[in-house]
Amino acid sequence: LIAVRLSPQLPTIGVTLEDSVALAAMLPEWGVDLIHLSCWDVTLRADTDGQTFTHHYRQALGPQMPLISTGGVWSRAEADFVLREGADLVGVARAAIGHPDWPLQLMRGVHEPSRPPFTPAQLAKAALSPTFIDYMRRWSGFVTDGRP
Repeated sequence: LIAVRLSPQLPTIGVTLEDSVALAAMLPEWGVDLIHLSCWDVTLRADTDGQTFTHHYRQALGPQMPLISTGGVWSRAEADFVLREGADLVGVARAAIGHPDWPLQLMRGVHEPSRPPFTPAQLAKAALSPTFIDYMRRWSGFVTDGRP
């Protein structure tokens, strides 16, 4: 299985939404099996027409190319939104760091798990190593103990 992760746009280095969507449309011809769209925030909309990045990619790829979309998904409502926008799969990162059982929580009816800041004890309970907890201190507001 070959998956390619793309950011929809990176204005600071000149990557436009049009460029990244055009590239994504070429990838199936090169043997790519899945596109992983890294939105940072799945609710962001393109300036050109107000559609989400996930929507743009789904339109360009058609229904046959599996699409996973990620970025700021914490709640069941946000995950459902991404699926309605055309993603086949929903990726979580920050939510899963604090809640490795995130999918199970949703199944049990916890539709919005707690968000940062997390204490080091909470992160240790989520099976993060001390090294990873120290790394997460680089993310402003993620760890609450006041250490840099």
